[in-house]
Amino acid sequence: MKKIIFAAMTVVALSSTALPAMADIVNGYIKQNGTYVAPYIRSAPGTCVYGGCR
Repeated sequence: MKKIIFAAMTVVALSSTALPAMADIVNGYIKQNGTYVAPYIRSAPGTCVYGGCR
């Protein structure tokens, strides 16, 4: 029983550490022309992290 619990916890730990690698949080900034760009979550091409895929 301990082996099953350990295996399940390992799978959860490894899968939760993979998410940050697929997405990057970009802070808000001001462009050279004065336009403010709000903070957003950037994901790798071809991935659907945190929604937004169509």
